[in-house]
Amino acid sequence: MVLVTYRAEALPAIRGLNRVYWDMNGGINKDDQTHHFAFFFWFGARRGSSWSVLAPVLHETHDVDWRGRVLNAGDVNFGILGARWGVGFKNHPGF
Repeated sequence: MVLVTYRAEALPAIRGLNRVYWDMNGGINKDDQTHHFAFFFWFGARRGSSWSVLAPVLHETHDVDWRGRVLNAGDVNFGILGARWGVGFKNHPGF
């Protein structure tokens, strides 16, 4: 029996997420990031993934400041990815 797995990201050897999605508040991704992806996936499917839609939410989660300057790149990147996937699944529900 051959087990084949597919991944959307090239994963570092020790971590579960690509470095661009690590939580930058603390230097090392010590916490599970799944809740960020799940929320932004849902949000993207409901509201979209444009920066004008995401920036206010990312401000509320303290990942960008009021000027839109990124404070936590890992969470912002993960939020954008999750929202884009949400939009994709909304637009292509049979995918």
